[in-house]
Amino acid sequence: MSSALEEGNLHDGLAVLGLAIALTAYARDFDQQKAFQVGFQAHITKPVEPEALVEAIAMLLR
Repeated sequence: MSSALEEGNLHDGLAVLGLAIALTAYARDFDQQKAFQVGFQAHITKPVEPEALVEAIAMLLR
């Protein structure tokens, strides 16, 4: 999968935007900072509210 991300495509030529949301049970400030450091653009803790996920996706696509 990492090679597909590096090439900028995933499957059958679909473009990958290079955006990632961490969906995790790790909820400490340290965990959020670490997620951003390793390349995530958003950090949402479980249990995930559908509205929060939709909002994060919309924010990243702006």
